[in-house]
Amino acid sequence: MKLGIHSKLVVAFISVIIIPIATAGLSFYFIMEHVNKHFDMKQVDVMQQVAFDIREAVQSGYPYLANSNGQATQSVGESIREIADDYDVQFEIFDEEGNLLLRTAETTFTKSRFSNNSLNIPVEDNKVVKVVVHYNPSSEPAKILFSILKGIALSILFGFIALLMVVGWFTWFLSRSVLKPLGELNVATAKVADGDFDFNINYNKNNEFGALCRSFMLMKEQLKASIVRQQQQEQLRKELVASISHDIRTPVASIKGYVEGIQDGIVKDQERLAKYLEVIHGKTEQLDRLVDDLFQFSQIEVGKLEIVLEKQNSRKFFSSILQQFEVELGSQGISLTLPKEIPDVSIAVDKQRMIQVIENLIGNASRYVDKEHGLVQIDIDLQSEKENSTEPLHLSESLRISIKDNGQGIAEDDLPYVFDRFYRGEKSRSRKFGGTGLGLAISKYIIEAHHGEIGITSKLHKGTTVFFTLPIQK
Repeated sequence: MKLGIHSKLVVAFISVIIIPIATAGLSFYFIMEHVNKHFDMKQVDVMQQVAFDIREAVQSGYPYLANSNGQATQSVGESIREIADDYDVQFEIFDEEGNLLLRTAETTFTKSRFSNNSLNIPVEDNKVVKVVVHYNPSSEPAKILFSILKGIALSILFGFIALLMVVGWFTWFLSRSVLKPLGELNVATAKVADGDFDFNINYNKNNEFGALCRSFMLMKEQLKASIVRQQQQEQLRKELVASISHDIRTPVASIKGYVEGIQDGIVKDQERLAKYLEVIHGKTEQLDRLVDDLFQFSQIEVGKLEIVLEKQNSRKFFSSILQQFEVELGSQGISLTLPKEIPDVSIAVDKQRMIQVIENLIGNASRYVDKEHGLVQIDIDLQSEKENSTEPLHLSESLRISIKDNGQGIAEDDLPYVFDRFYRGEKSRSRKFGGTGLGLAISKYIIEAHHGEIGITSKLHKGTTVFFTLPIQK
Protein backbone atom coordinates (compact mmCIF):
# COMPACT_ATOMS: atom_id res chain seq x y z
CA MET A 1 0.00 0.00 0.00
CA LYS A 2 1.42 3.36 -1.05
CA LEU A 3 1.33 6.18 1.47
CA GLY A 4 0.21 9.66 0.47
CA ILE A 5 2.19 12.80 1.23
CA HIS A 6 0.02 13.48 4.29
CA SER A 7 0.68 10.02 5.76
CA LYS A 8 4.39 10.21 4.95
CA LEU A 9 4.69 13.58 6.70
CA VAL A 10 2.93 12.24 9.79
CA VAL A 11 5.16 9.14 9.87
CA ALA A 12 8.27 11.28 9.34
CA PHE A 13 7.43 13.73 12.13
CA ILE A 14 6.46 10.99 14.58
CA SER A 15 9.66 9.08 13.75
CA VAL A 16 11.77 12.17 14.31
CA ILE A 17 10.19 12.55 17.75
CA ILE A 18 9.93 8.90 18.83
CA ILE A 19 13.48 7.83 17.94
CA PRO A 20 15.31 10.34 20.20
CA ILE A 21 12.73 9.96 22.97
CA ALA A 22 12.95 6.17 22.84
CA THR A 23 16.74 6.39 22.89
CA ALA A 24 16.64 8.72 25.89
CA GLY A 25 14.10 6.48 27.64
CA LEU A 26 16.23 3.37 27.17
CA SER A 27 19.28 5.26 28.41
CA PHE A 28 17.43 6.35 31.56
CA TYR A 29 16.14 2.82 32.09
CA PHE A 30 19.63 1.33 32.02
CA ILE A 31 20.96 4.12 34.26
CA MET A 32 18.20 3.48 36.78
CA GLU A 33 18.86 -0.26 36.69
CA HIS A 34 22.56 0.38 37.26
CA VAL A 35 21.86 2.75 40.16
CA ASN A 36 19.44 0.29 41.73
CA LYS A 37 21.94 -2.54 41.42
CA HIS A 38 24.69 -0.36 42.86
CA PHE A 39 22.44 0.58 45.77
CA ASP A 40 21.62 -3.06 46.49
CA MET A 41 25.31 -3.99 46.47
CA LYS A 42 26.16 -1.09 48.74
CA GLN A 43 23.30 -2.02 51.06
CA VAL A 44 24.68 -5.55 51.39
CA ASP A 45 28.11 -4.21 52.28
CA VAL A 46 26.65 -1.82 54.85
CA MET A 47 24.47 -4.48 56.43
CA GLN A 48 27.46 -6.81 56.76
CA GLN A 49 29.40 -4.11 58.60
CA VAL A 50 26.36 -3.28 60.75
CA ALA A 51 25.95 -6.96 61.61
CA PHE A 52 29.58 -7.19 62.68
CA ASP A 53 29.46 -4.08 64.88
CA ILE A 54 26.08 -4.80 66.47
CA ARG A 55 27.09 -8.42 67.20
CA GLU A 56 30.06 -7.24 69.24
CA ALA A 57 28.01 -4.64 71.07
CA VAL A 58 25.17 -7.04 71.90
CA GLN A 59 27.41 -9.93 72.94
CA SER A 60 29.47 -7.73 75.26
CA GLY A 61 26.48 -5.87 76.72
CA TYR A 62 23.92 -8.67 76.89
CA PRO A 63 24.14 -9.23 80.65
CA TYR A 64 23.22 -5.63 81.25
CA LEU A 65 20.44 -5.69 78.68
CA ALA A 66 18.96 -8.88 80.09
CA ASN A 67 19.14 -7.75 83.74
CA SER A 68 18.31 -4.07 83.12
CA ASN A 69 21.22 -3.06 85.29
CA GLY A 70 20.66 0.69 85.50
CA GLN A 71 23.78 2.65 84.55
CA ALA A 72 25.35 -0.26 82.70
CA THR A 73 22.23 -0.74 80.58
CA GLN A 74 22.25 2.95 79.69
CA SER A 75 25.91 2.71 78.68
CA VAL A 76 25.23 -0.30 76.42
CA GLY A 77 22.23 1.50 74.90
CA GLU A 78 24.32 4.56 74.08
CA SER A 79 26.94 2.36 72.43
CA ILE A 80 24.28 0.72 70.26
CA ARG A 81 22.73 4.11 69.43
CA GLU A 82 26.13 5.36 68.26
CA ILE A 83 26.29 2.41 65.87
CA ALA A 84 22.77 3.28 64.65
CA ASP A 85 23.77 6.90 64.07
CA ASP A 86 26.96 5.90 62.26
CA TYR A 87 25.07 3.77 59.74
CA ASP A 88 21.84 5.81 59.65
CA VAL A 89 19.77 2.83 60.86
CA GLN A 90 17.63 1.97 63.89
CA PHE A 91 17.70 -1.18 66.05
CA GLU A 92 15.15 -3.23 67.93
CA ILE A 93 16.59 -5.98 70.18
CA PHE A 94 14.41 -8.89 71.40
CA ASP A 95 15.16 -11.86 73.64
CA GLU A 96 14.21 -15.45 72.81
CA GLU A 97 10.70 -14.97 74.17
CA GLY A 98 10.20 -11.90 71.97
CA ASN A 99 10.44 -9.38 74.76
CA LEU A 100 11.81 -6.00 73.69
CA LEU A 101 15.15 -5.34 75.31
CA LEU A 102 16.14 -2.10 73.49
CA ARG A 103 14.84 0.27 70.83
CA THR A 104 17.12 3.03 69.56
CA ALA A 105 14.29 5.35 68.45
CA GLU A 106 11.10 6.33 70.21
CA THR A 107 8.93 5.54 67.16
CA THR A 108 7.13 2.72 65.45
CA PHE A 109 8.70 1.51 62.23
CA THR A 110 6.09 1.12 59.45
CA LYS A 111 6.69 -1.01 56.37
CA SER A 112 5.65 1.83 54.06
CA ARG A 113 8.59 3.98 55.19
CA PHE A 114 11.21 1.50 56.41
CA SER A 115 12.83 -1.72 55.30
CA ASN A 116 14.43 -4.15 57.76
CA ASN A 117 16.79 -7.05 58.12
CA SER A 118 16.86 -9.49 61.08
CA LEU A 119 20.00 -10.80 62.76
CA ASN A 120 20.14 -13.70 65.21
CA ILE A 121 23.10 -13.16 67.54
CA PRO A 122 24.19 -15.98 69.91
CA VAL A 123 24.95 -14.87 73.45
CA GLU A 124 25.83 -16.61 76.75
CA ASP A 125 24.12 -19.77 77.95
CA ASN A 126 23.33 -20.75 74.34
CA LYS A 127 20.75 -18.07 74.07
CA VAL A 128 19.96 -16.15 70.91
CA VAL A 129 19.10 -12.47 70.68
CA LYS A 130 17.15 -11.19 67.71
CA VAL A 131 18.23 -7.80 66.37
CA VAL A 132 15.98 -6.10 63.82
CA VAL A 133 17.81 -3.47 61.76
CA HIS A 134 15.53 -0.80 60.31
CA TYR A 135 16.70 1.53 57.48
CA ASN A 136 14.95 4.18 55.38
CA PRO A 137 15.62 3.69 51.64
CA SER A 138 14.65 7.27 50.80
CA SER A 139 17.44 8.61 52.90
CA GLU A 140 20.07 7.03 50.67
CA PRO A 141 21.65 9.31 48.01
CA ALA A 142 21.29 6.56 45.43
CA LYS A 143 17.59 6.31 46.10
CA ILE A 144 17.28 10.08 45.84
CA LEU A 145 18.99 9.92 42.45
CA PHE A 146 16.64 7.10 41.49
CA SER A 147 13.70 9.30 42.37
CA ILE A 148 15.13 12.19 40.31
CA LEU A 149 15.60 9.96 37.30
CA LYS A 150 12.07 8.69 37.68
CA GLY A 151 10.84 12.28 37.65
CA ILE A 152 12.84 12.98 34.51
CA ALA A 153 11.31 9.93 32.85
CA LEU A 154 7.83 11.20 33.68
CA SER A 155 8.75 14.62 32.28
CA ILE A 156 9.87 12.98 29.06
CA LEU A 157 6.58 11.10 28.87
CA PHE A 158 4.54 14.28 29.27
CA GLY A 159 6.83 16.04 26.79
CA PHE A 160 6.22 13.25 24.31
CA ILE A 161 2.47 13.69 24.68
CA ALA A 162 2.85 17.44 24.15
CA LEU A 163 4.99 16.84 21.06
CA LEU A 164 2.35 14.52 19.65
CA MET A 165 -0.17 17.32 20.04
CA VAL A 166 2.22 19.71 18.26
CA VAL A 167 2.70 17.16 15.47
CA GLY A 168 -1.06 16.86 15.12
CA TRP A 169 -1.44 20.62 14.82
CA PHE A 170 1.49 20.89 12.41
CA THR A 171 0.05 18.11 10.26
CA TRP A 172 -3.26 19.94 10.11
CA PHE A 173 -1.42 23.14 9.19
CA LEU A 174 0.50 21.36 6.42
CA SER A 175 -2.73 19.87 5.13
CA ARG A 176 -4.13 23.36 4.63
CA SER A 177 -1.04 25.27 3.52
CA VAL A 178 0.83 22.62 1.52
CA LEU A 179 -1.32 19.64 0.66
CA LYS A 180 -4.41 21.66 -0.31
CA PRO A 181 -2.73 23.52 -3.21
CA LEU A 182 -0.94 20.33 -4.24
CA GLY A 183 -4.28 18.54 -4.28
CA GLU A 184 -5.83 21.29 -6.40
CA LEU A 185 -2.87 21.16 -8.78
CA ASN A 186 -3.28 17.39 -9.06
CA VAL A 187 -6.97 17.77 -9.94
CA ALA A 188 -6.14 20.59 -12.38
CA THR A 189 -3.47 18.47 -14.08
CA ALA A 190 -5.97 15.63 -14.54
CA LYS A 191 -8.46 18.08 -16.10
CA VAL A 192 -5.85 19.42 -18.51
CA ALA A 193 -4.94 15.85 -19.46
CA ASP A 194 -8.63 15.27 -20.28
CA GLY A 195 -8.74 18.42 -22.40
CA ASP A 196 -10.74 20.48 -19.89
CA PHE A 197 -9.37 24.03 -19.63
CA ASP A 198 -12.42 25.76 -18.11
CA PHE A 199 -11.41 25.87 -14.44
CA ASN A 200 -9.60 28.04 -11.91
CA ILE A 201 -7.32 27.24 -8.97
CA ASN A 202 -8.57 29.23 -5.99
CA TYR A 203 -5.28 29.67 -4.16
CA ASN A 204 -3.97 33.23 -4.20
CA LYS A 205 -1.57 33.38 -1.26
CA ASN A 206 1.75 35.17 -1.75
CA ASN A 207 4.03 32.20 -1.18
CA GLU A 208 5.83 29.59 -3.27
CA PHE A 209 2.69 27.50 -3.73
CA GLY A 210 0.70 30.57 -4.76
CA ALA A 211 3.36 31.38 -7.37
CA LEU A 212 3.27 27.76 -8.56
CA CYS A 213 -0.52 27.86 -8.93
CA ARG A 214 -0.37 31.15 -10.85
CA SER A 215 2.34 29.76 -13.14
CA PHE A 216 0.22 26.66 -13.73
CA MET A 217 -2.80 28.80 -14.64
CA LEU A 218 -0.66 30.85 -17.05
CA MET A 219 0.66 27.64 -18.61
CA LYS A 220 -2.90 26.35 -18.89
CA GLU A 221 -4.07 29.48 -20.70
CA GLN A 222 -1.09 29.37 -23.07
CA LEU A 223 -1.69 25.69 -23.76
CA LYS A 224 -5.37 26.36 -24.37
CA ALA A 225 -4.52 29.18 -26.79
CA SER A 226 -1.98 26.94 -28.53
CA ILE A 227 -4.52 24.14 -28.96
CA VAL A 228 -7.13 26.58 -30.28
CA ARG A 229 -4.53 27.94 -32.69
CA GLN A 230 -3.61 24.43 -33.83
CA GLN A 231 -7.27 23.65 -34.40
CA GLN A 232 -7.60 26.83 -36.42
CA GLN A 233 -4.49 25.95 -38.41
CA GLU A 234 -5.86 22.48 -39.05
CA GLN A 235 -9.15 23.96 -40.22
CA LEU A 236 -7.26 26.38 -42.47
CA ARG A 237 -5.22 23.49 -43.83
CA LYS A 238 -8.38 21.59 -44.70
CA GLU A 239 -9.86 24.67 -46.35
CA LEU A 240 -6.60 25.18 -48.25
CA VAL A 241 -6.69 21.62 -49.58
CA ALA A 242 -10.25 22.17 -50.78
CA SER A 243 -9.32 25.56 -52.26
CA ILE A 244 -6.19 24.25 -53.98
CA SER A 245 -8.19 21.37 -55.39
CA HIS A 246 -10.59 23.93 -56.85
CA ASP A 247 -7.76 26.21 -58.04
CA ILE A 248 -6.06 23.31 -59.80
CA ARG A 249 -9.20 21.77 -61.22
CA THR A 250 -10.47 25.04 -62.76
CA PRO A 251 -7.41 25.91 -64.93
CA VAL A 252 -6.84 22.24 -65.77
CA ALA A 253 -10.43 21.97 -66.98
CA SER A 254 -9.98 25.15 -69.04
CA ILE A 255 -6.72 23.92 -70.55
CA LYS A 256 -8.31 20.56 -71.33
CA GLY A 257 -11.30 22.22 -73.01
CA TYR A 258 -9.20 24.51 -75.19
CA VAL A 259 -6.79 21.71 -76.16
CA GLU A 260 -9.69 19.42 -77.10
CA GLY A 261 -11.18 22.23 -79.18
CA ILE A 262 -7.93 22.61 -81.08
CA GLN A 263 -7.63 18.82 -81.53
CA ASP A 264 -11.22 18.53 -82.78
CA GLY A 265 -10.59 21.19 -85.45
CA ILE A 266 -13.02 23.72 -84.01
CA VAL A 267 -10.43 26.47 -84.42
CA LYS A 268 -10.30 27.37 -88.12
CA ASP A 269 -8.34 30.62 -88.20
CA GLN A 270 -4.98 31.65 -86.77
CA GLU A 271 -6.38 34.57 -84.76
CA ARG A 272 -8.70 32.34 -82.78
CA LEU A 273 -5.95 29.76 -82.34
CA ALA A 274 -3.68 32.47 -80.93
CA LYS A 275 -6.37 33.43 -78.39
CA TYR A 276 -6.77 29.79 -77.36
CA LEU A 277 -3.04 29.43 -76.89
CA GLU A 278 -2.89 32.69 -74.90
CA VAL A 279 -5.58 31.40 -72.53
CA ILE A 280 -3.78 28.07 -72.18
CA HIS A 281 -0.52 29.91 -71.43
CA GLY A 282 -2.23 32.05 -68.78
CA LYS A 283 -3.74 29.01 -67.10
CA THR A 284 -0.39 27.21 -67.03
CA GLU A 285 1.22 30.28 -65.44
CA GLN A 286 -1.52 30.25 -62.81
CA LEU A 287 -0.78 26.59 -62.09
CA ASP A 288 2.95 27.33 -62.04
CA ARG A 289 2.50 30.06 -59.40
CA LEU A 290 0.35 27.76 -57.31
CA VAL A 291 2.87 24.92 -57.43
CA ASP A 292 5.76 27.33 -56.80
CA ASP A 293 4.07 28.74 -53.67
CA LEU A 294 3.48 25.25 -52.31
CA PHE A 295 7.05 24.18 -53.09
CA GLN A 296 8.60 27.25 -51.45
CA PHE A 297 6.43 26.88 -48.39
CA SER A 298 7.41 23.23 -48.04
CA GLN A 299 11.06 24.35 -48.16
CA ILE A 300 10.37 26.92 -45.44
CA GLU A 301 8.68 24.25 -43.31
CA VAL A 302 11.79 22.05 -43.38
CA GLY A 303 14.21 25.01 -43.20
CA LYS A 304 15.69 24.52 -46.65
CA LEU A 305 14.70 27.75 -48.41
CA GLU A 306 18.09 29.29 -49.13
CA ILE A 307 18.65 33.02 -48.74
CA VAL A 308 21.94 34.30 -50.19
CA LEU A 309 22.55 37.96 -49.32
CA GLU A 310 24.56 40.16 -51.67
CA LYS A 311 25.41 43.82 -51.30
CA GLN A 312 23.33 46.03 -53.63
CA ASN A 313 22.84 49.73 -54.26
CA SER A 314 19.25 50.47 -53.23
CA ARG A 315 18.61 53.08 -55.96
CA LYS A 316 19.79 50.88 -58.83
CA PHE A 317 18.17 47.75 -57.44
CA PHE A 318 14.64 49.12 -56.92
CA SER A 319 14.67 51.35 -60.02
CA SER A 320 15.27 48.38 -62.31
CA ILE A 321 12.56 46.29 -60.64
CA LEU A 322 9.79 48.89 -60.35
CA GLN A 323 9.92 50.02 -63.98
CA GLN A 324 8.47 46.74 -65.23
CA PHE A 325 5.45 47.02 -62.89
CA GLU A 326 4.60 50.49 -64.22
CA VAL A 327 4.05 49.00 -67.68
CA GLU A 328 2.30 45.87 -66.41
CA LEU A 329 -0.21 47.68 -64.16
CA GLY A 330 -0.74 50.37 -66.78
CA SER A 331 -1.93 47.71 -69.22
CA GLN A 332 -4.56 46.72 -66.61
CA GLY A 333 -5.80 50.29 -66.20
CA ILE A 334 -4.24 50.66 -62.74
CA SER A 335 -2.28 53.81 -61.93
CA LEU A 336 1.11 53.08 -60.32
CA THR A 337 2.91 55.90 -58.51
CA LEU A 338 6.63 55.33 -58.06
CA PRO A 339 8.88 57.16 -55.57
CA LYS A 340 10.30 60.41 -56.93
CA GLU A 341 13.71 59.69 -55.48
CA ILE A 342 15.02 56.42 -54.10
CA PRO A 343 17.61 56.76 -51.28
CA ASP A 344 21.13 55.90 -52.38
CA VAL A 345 22.37 53.46 -49.72
CA SER A 346 23.83 49.96 -49.54
CA ILE A 347 21.60 47.01 -48.66
CA ALA A 348 22.22 43.25 -48.46
CA VAL A 349 19.55 41.28 -50.35
CA ASP A 350 18.90 38.02 -52.11
CA LYS A 351 17.95 39.50 -55.48
CA GLN A 352 15.55 36.79 -56.66
CA ARG A 353 13.81 36.46 -53.28
CA MET A 354 13.40 40.23 -52.92
CA ILE A 355 11.91 40.46 -56.42
CA GLN A 356 9.51 37.70 -55.39
CA VAL A 357 8.42 39.71 -52.31
CA ILE A 358 7.83 42.89 -54.33
CA GLU A 359 5.96 41.00 -57.06
CA ASN A 360 3.78 39.36 -54.42
CA LEU A 361 2.96 42.60 -52.59
CA ILE A 362 2.29 44.62 -55.77
CA GLY A 363 0.33 41.67 -57.21
CA ASN A 364 -1.88 41.58 -54.10
CA ALA A 365 -2.44 45.35 -54.31
CA SER A 366 -3.40 45.23 -58.00
CA ARG A 367 -5.62 42.19 -57.47
CA TYR A 368 -7.95 43.91 -55.00
CA VAL A 369 -8.29 47.40 -56.54
CA ASP A 370 -10.89 48.60 -58.99
CA LYS A 371 -9.58 48.10 -62.52
CA GLU A 372 -10.89 51.48 -63.69
CA HIS A 373 -9.99 53.65 -60.71
CA GLY A 374 -7.27 51.57 -59.08
CA LEU A 375 -4.31 53.33 -57.50
CA VAL A 376 -1.10 51.73 -56.23
CA GLN A 377 1.56 53.89 -54.63
CA ILE A 378 5.10 52.80 -53.77
CA ASP A 379 7.25 54.78 -51.31
CA ILE A 380 10.86 54.14 -50.33
CA ASP A 381 12.29 56.19 -47.45
CA LEU A 382 15.02 56.13 -44.87
CA GLN A 383 13.89 55.25 -41.37
CA SER A 384 15.66 55.66 -38.06
CA GLU A 385 15.04 52.80 -35.66
CA LYS A 386 16.28 54.85 -32.71
CA GLU A 387 13.56 56.70 -30.86
CA ASN A 388 14.13 60.49 -30.82
CA SER A 389 17.25 59.96 -32.90
CA THR A 390 19.25 63.12 -33.70
CA GLU A 391 21.37 61.42 -36.35
CA PRO A 392 21.09 62.68 -39.96
CA LEU A 393 19.00 60.57 -42.34
CA HIS A 394 22.00 59.16 -44.19
CA LEU A 395 23.03 57.48 -40.92
CA SER A 396 19.61 55.90 -40.36
CA GLU A 397 19.57 52.19 -39.79
CA SER A 398 16.95 50.90 -42.23
CA LEU A 399 15.23 51.40 -45.57
CA ARG A 400 11.42 51.40 -45.48
CA ILE A 401 9.47 50.21 -48.54
CA SER A 402 5.67 50.59 -48.53
CA ILE A 403 3.02 49.57 -51.08
CA LYS A 404 -0.29 51.40 -50.68
CA ASP A 405 -3.54 50.78 -52.59
CA ASN A 406 -7.10 52.12 -52.60
CA GLY A 407 -8.67 48.67 -52.82
CA GLN A 408 -11.26 46.87 -50.74
CA GLY A 409 -9.19 46.86 -47.57
CA ILE A 410 -9.08 44.17 -44.90
CA ALA A 411 -11.43 43.71 -41.97
CA GLU A 412 -9.91 44.62 -38.61
CA ASP A 413 -10.56 41.12 -37.25
CA ASP A 414 -8.51 39.61 -40.09
CA LEU A 415 -5.45 41.88 -39.76
CA PRO A 416 -3.66 39.89 -36.98
CA TYR A 417 -3.71 36.76 -39.15
CA VAL A 418 -2.83 37.96 -42.67
CA PHE A 419 0.78 36.75 -42.35
CA ASP A 420 -0.26 33.32 -41.07
CA ARG A 421 0.14 30.40 -43.41
CA PHE A 422 -2.97 29.32 -45.32
CA TYR A 423 -4.91 32.39 -44.16
CA ARG A 424 -6.98 33.95 -46.93
CA GLY A 425 -9.42 36.21 -45.10
CA GLU A 426 -13.02 36.44 -46.28
CA LYS A 427 -13.76 33.23 -48.16
CA SER A 428 -15.90 34.53 -51.02
CA ARG A 429 -13.36 37.23 -51.84
CA SER A 430 -10.50 34.69 -51.69
CA ARG A 431 -12.31 32.33 -54.02
CA LYS A 432 -13.01 35.19 -56.42
CA PHE A 433 -9.43 36.46 -56.58
CA GLY A 434 -7.67 33.12 -56.08
CA GLY A 435 -4.39 32.53 -54.28
CA THR A 436 -3.17 29.95 -51.80
CA GLY A 437 -2.95 32.14 -48.72
CA LEU A 438 0.81 31.48 -48.62
CA GLY A 439 2.12 34.59 -50.40
CA LEU A 440 2.29 36.89 -47.36
CA ALA A 441 3.59 34.07 -45.13
CA ILE A 442 6.43 33.43 -47.59
CA SER A 443 7.12 37.17 -47.90
CA LYS A 444 7.31 37.48 -44.11
CA TYR A 445 9.83 34.65 -43.93
CA ILE A 446 12.00 36.20 -46.65
CA ILE A 447 11.97 39.69 -45.07
CA GLU A 448 12.85 38.31 -41.64
CA ALA A 449 15.66 36.29 -43.22
CA HIS A 450 16.98 39.67 -44.42
CA HIS A 451 16.89 40.84 -40.75
CA GLY A 452 14.02 43.18 -41.58
CA GLU A 453 10.42 43.58 -40.43
CA ILE A 454 7.10 43.49 -42.26
CA GLY A 455 3.74 44.93 -41.26
CA ILE A 456 0.32 45.96 -42.55
CA THR A 457 -2.32 48.63 -41.94
CA SER A 458 -5.75 48.64 -43.53
CA LYS A 459 -9.25 50.08 -43.39
CA LEU A 460 -12.18 48.26 -44.91
CA HIS A 461 -13.32 49.85 -48.21
CA LYS A 462 -10.51 52.42 -47.92
CA GLY A 463 -7.36 50.56 -48.84
CA THR A 464 -4.32 48.75 -47.50
CA THR A 465 -0.66 49.57 -46.89
CA VAL A 466 1.94 46.82 -46.60
CA PHE A 467 5.45 47.88 -45.58
CA PHE A 468 8.76 46.23 -44.82
CA THR A 469 12.22 47.36 -43.76
CA LEU A 470 15.73 46.34 -44.78
CA PRO A 471 18.85 47.08 -42.71
CA ILE A 472 21.32 49.52 -44.24
CA GLN A 473 24.89 48.33 -44.61
CA LYS A 474 27.29 50.84 -43.06
